[in-house]
Amino acid sequence: MTKPGKNIQVVIVSVIGLLSLIILMVTRQFQNVTSELTAVMSQLRDFVSACIGFLISYGKNA
Repeated sequence: MTKPGKNIQVVIVSVIGLLSLIILMVTRQFQNVTSELTAVMSQLRDFVSACIGFLISYGKNA
C-alpha cells in the first residue's frame, strides 16, 4: 500500500512536467527568439526531463 504523500508528489510532478511541456510547445511557435527566451526554454526542458526521470524511477519502485 502506498503512502498518501507519495500520490500527491506524483500528481505535482506530473502537473509541473505537463505544464512545462505545453509551454515549450507554445513558445516553439515564436519567431523572435531572444537570449532570455532561450534560457527559459532551457530551464523548462530540464524540468520536463527531471519529471520524466522521477516518474520512471517512481514506477520502478512501486
